[in-house]
Amino acid sequence: MTQIHGHRGFRGLHPENSIKGFIEAKKLKVDAIELDLVVTKDLQLIVNHDPWLKEGQYMINKTGEVPEETVNLFKKTFNEINQYALGTKRNLDFPEQIPASHQIPSFEDVLEHAELQNVFWNIEIKSNTKWYGDYQPEPKEYAALVHEFILNNNLMNDCLIQCFDSIFLNALNELQPHYPLGLLVDNTLSISMNLDKLDFKPNYYNPKESLVDQELISQIHAEEIECLVWTVNNEQRAKELMSYGVDGLITDYPNRMKSRD
Repeated sequence: MTQIHGHRGFRGLHPENSIKGFIEAKKLKVDAIELDLVVTKDLQLIVNHDPWLKEGQYMINKTGEVPEETVNLFKKTFNEINQYALGTKRNLDFPEQIPASHQIPSFEDVLEHAELQNVFWNIEIKSNTKWYGDYQPEPKEYAALVHEFILNNNLMNDCLIQCFDSIFLNALNELQPHYPLGLLVDNTLSISMNLDKLDFKPNYYNPKESLVDQELISQIHAEEIECLVWTVNNEQRAKELMSYGVDGLITDYPNRMKSRD
């Protein structure tokens, strides 16, 4: 059966990475809710797609003024970040999305929410070699922070960790996690070349939708690795990918997607 993962919660209808979006995705009984984690100055894991906020990026602060400069979240404490509100501008890429103001939540806040219990989380760690020490911790420190958080919150059986950054994934794997790891892929390199960047075999190999054909899925499964494809919003394309035997679809519109045997 093909799993359905709500991308950034339920981005098609609700502001991305918002608690409201997560709740609405859960109501659809998705197999997993996908979200993005970045780090604050005081080393809190918070839910946001980028380690920064930019002018015009569907965000204002509480006074209604758009900030003039990029806000580096790694240079701000979690309390300082609370001055900003997201989701108050309409996202023109998602015309059905209902604007709703929300603050950037900590991951701990999300997990403690009464309506978000018994959820399987697809956690994307935002990490990039160009950001080390500037927009994020160094990879070993970052991996230790994530690993400790998962252990402290008993998420071992309720999450998978995916990331584009092989250096981060290698650092996390060194901690011998008892939860699945996935490599995100948006390049045209061969599977073997991408896997060679890792010191271990991941549980998931998760390619961008435009890269996927039947041959790629067959090659991934030949490695005894599962495959989650992102971001799949076209229903006809979803049917095609399911016919290839993909293990899961990450979608902005979980309400439109139906898993098939």
